Amino acid sequence: MKKTTKKIKKEVYHSDEQIEIMNFVKIIIVLIIFIGGIYLISRLFIDKKDDEKNTETTTVEVNYDKAIIGNVFNRPYDEYYAVIYNSTANDASLLSAIISKYSAKEDSIKIYSVDLDNSLNNSYYDKDNQNITTDLNSLKVGDYTLLKIQNHKIVKSFMSIDEIKTELES
Repeated sequence: MKKTTKKIKKEVYHSDEQIEIMNFVKIIIVLIIFIGGIYLISRLFIDKKDDEKNTETTTVEVNYDKAIIGNVFNRPYDEYYAVIYNSTANDASLLSAIISKYSAKEDSIKIYSVDLDNSLNNSYYDKDNQNITTDLNSLKVGDYTLLKIQNHKIVKSFMSIDEIKTELES
């Protein structure tokens, strides 16, 4: 004898709210699958290795010993020197050596270099008509100038390499 089992199908009734929630969940699932698919496709077509190869890292160094003439009176010390010269001139290496020797001294006053080769400093250069003043608008310097500045005012100025050497060696 064979037993027959009858399966009874139960009908499940859902309220309108339940149907709405199930539809909402289905929509969310479809959106997640769609967004995930777009993400995976974009990962396949965008090659990260190319991006990494093209990025360049630039190291920036700030040299606090260099200045422009426009900021020569704004240094954070009460007393300091500002040596103003063209770094491409013939005697620039001699002046640079004098500055290095002076800076190596333990009791040396802070010294800033101003390069006349910098285009920001061109308007202050006048070889024939030098005018040393605390007014930046009328300040004119020659090929080699050393300014001793105290309390943001020029107290001494030296206009040749020999005068600069004598001042820094004393």
